[in-house]
Amino acid sequence: MPDTFTANYNLTKPEPGSNGWDAKLNSDLDIIDANIKSVQDAADANALVNAGKAPLANPATPGNLTLLNADGSYADSGVSPGSNGGLDANFLQGNDSTAFAPSVHQHNNLDASTAFSAGILPISRGGTGAVTKKSAREKLGIYSGTIKFDGTPIRLPAGWSSIKNSTGAYTITHNLGASNYDFTAMCQANGDMNAVSQTPGANSIVVFTWFADAQVDSTFTFNLIKD
Repeated sequence: MPDTFTANYNLTKPEPGSNGWDAKLNSDLDIIDANIKSVQDAADANALVNAGKAPLANPATPGNLTLLNADGSYADSGVSPGSNGGLDANFLQGNDSTAFAPSVHQHNNLDASTAFSAGILPISRGGTGAVTKKSAREKLGIYSGTIKFDGTPIRLPAGWSSIKNSTGAYTITHNLGASNYDFTAMCQANGDMNAVSQTPGANSIVVFTWFADAQVDSTFTFNLIKD
């Protein structure tokens, strides 16, 4: 019985017991493989279309990277691997980074009590709560100042005041409302730097400036750290 052929693809069905049947079978398998591949390629392209993405109809020029746009379409990037000292900086895993990372962003619906306020990051969110160094220190509970030997303030936090009570004794009135703080001060008397003593209170601190075991009038500088 001579060879017969299939109805659709004209594949050879070798005559039983004939010589050369293996070559005919190999040819049939090549035809089957090519047709299955063609069907699969068409199915893949159709899936992209159904997903709203154009199939890769125009791939990049050989040697160039293919660019995947934000809308799912493809284009020739015009960039080859290794150019500009490596992969071009505009590409992330073969994609144009501008499609994924905007150059600017905006925070909306921010509440001043819980989020950003006019560019100031609150302490509760890891910021200082202020825009100047002095204000930032005070927001963090760190205060400093300088009192002249006659009791007049050279530098004090806002709302504070100072007076001279008697020789070498001064009162600094503050608005902290508590005495739970650390206070240190130094004065310059007769050319030497000397520590001062103090009595803290809820609304004021009495400071005593000393030299050679005696109270003397002296300009002094202090730092206060509130718990």
